[in-house]
Order: sequence, then C-alpha cells, then structure tokens
Amino acid sequence: MSLTVSDLMPDLIRPQVFSAFSGLTAGFTTRRGGLSKGPFDSLNLGINTTDNPEIVAANHQLLARELGFDSQQLVFMRQVHSGVVQAITEPGTYMNIDGMVTSIHGLLLMVGVADCAAVLIADPQAEVIGACHSGWKGTVANITAETIRQMQVLGANPANMYAWVSPCISIMNFEVGEEVAKQFDPAFVHHSPDWRKPHVDIKACIVQQAQTAGIPSHQIAFDPACTVAEVNRFFSYRAEQGNTGRLMGFIGLVRKGSVA
Repeated sequence: MSLTVSDLMPDLIRPQVFSAFSGLTAGFTTRRGGLSKGPFDSLNLGINTTDNPEIVAANHQLLARELGFDSQQLVFMRQVHSGVVQAITEPGTYMNIDGMVTSIHGLLLMVGVADCAAVLIADPQAEVIGACHSGWKGTVANITAETIRQMQVLGANPANMYAWVSPCISIMNFEVGEEVAKQFDPAFVHHSPDWRKPHVDIKACIVQQAQTAGIPSHQIAFDPACTVAEVNRFFSYRAEQGNTGRLMGFIGLVRKGSVA
C-alpha cells in the first residue's frame, strides 16, 4: 500500500497551556507520520538512533514544514541525563547538555525522548523559552528548576512563565530499584502489594519542581498519557527494549513577521 501525503504528516500534540500565545509554537510528536520503517515506524526524529540518517533528516523536514519553521533552524541536544542547561543563539546540535533556553526568534528547540519527559517552558511577556529532558536522573538533578533559572538570566520571570510536561512513563509503569527510589522525595515514591518494587511518579515530581521554582500552579500543565502503555502511539524505550525511535518535544518563538 502506497503512502499518501496525509500519511506522512506528523501527528502532533499541542498543549492548551500555550494556545493563547500567537508568537509561540510548542508541542510534542507521536510516532505517527513520517517515513521510518521497522522499530522506528514511522516518525522517528531521534538523532542518536540506528535509523537511516537520511530518513530521520526527512522526518525533521516534515515536522519543520508542518510548523512553519526552517528545517535548518532546528536545535538538538546530545542528551546525557545531566542537569546541564545552555543558552542557545544558533541552530545545530549541542553536546552533553539536557536543557536549552533562548530568546532568539526562529529557532526551534527540540528534546528527544522515549519514556523520559520533555518539559517545555515559556515566558510570553519576556519572549524567552526553555526546554529540557527530564528522565529520572535529570529529575533528581532538578533540571526543570535549572532551566527556569537560566531563563531568568535572559530576563524571564517565573511568575509569567507557563510550563508543560509531555507524555512520559507513568507511575503504573515506572518500576525502579530501591537505589533509585531513595534519590526521590518520598512523596513521589509509591509502594503497593501488587508491585515487586517501588514505583515513582516522575510527572508529579516535575510539576512540583516547577511550582517550587516559582511558576504559578495554574500555569503548569501535563499530559497524562503514558508512553509505555501506548506503544501504538508513542515510542517507548522500556516497552520496546531500547530498539525504538524518539519522540520530540518542541518549542520555538515565531520569527518576526511570519506566521507559524
């Protein structure tokens, strides 16, 4: 069966928390759309997978076109599960970081995940945005708070920020060992007679971190979807034993004079 144009178009989640801001584009991809095959079927956007690089680049172009951005203005990270956040002024791929902030219009910040959370943050008044990769290590390092702090360096105010946490592994599926569980606030570690090991509510932890860093609670939202439970919709590293693609959280300030 041949693919149609509609088959190739990215299927996107658009957070309502950002919907009132015309100068901003933000969201999250699913695995639907694109050109990838096999375990990467089909909108694999990961720059560090074993998928065909030319196909991944074509998927990037499909996403950029759908969003009204130049595909040469995408910004990627070689993520290492750190708490490091960098201010970005140019497109490209940045090494050994897990968070980015910018006030430059026309750049599209990209966070690759497949069970970890992508956290997207914007101060529409200051026109400053941030994005970070918050897996369990990044969450323990409180990379969300560091992203907010770096946004403040660029002139943003937490009171004016809006934040969104992407689909990620849910408490029902995030089983961890005691050595991991003890690194989290006990409020986010749960036990059940039905579970062999502790489970962590990483999404609730990130939301709390954003609140503690100064973002008003009514300006923080999260998507309840679980990447592990919905492998027909999302890539999941845990459910697919690592042989899978990458989803992307994305956020960008629309270039002046253009419409996203």
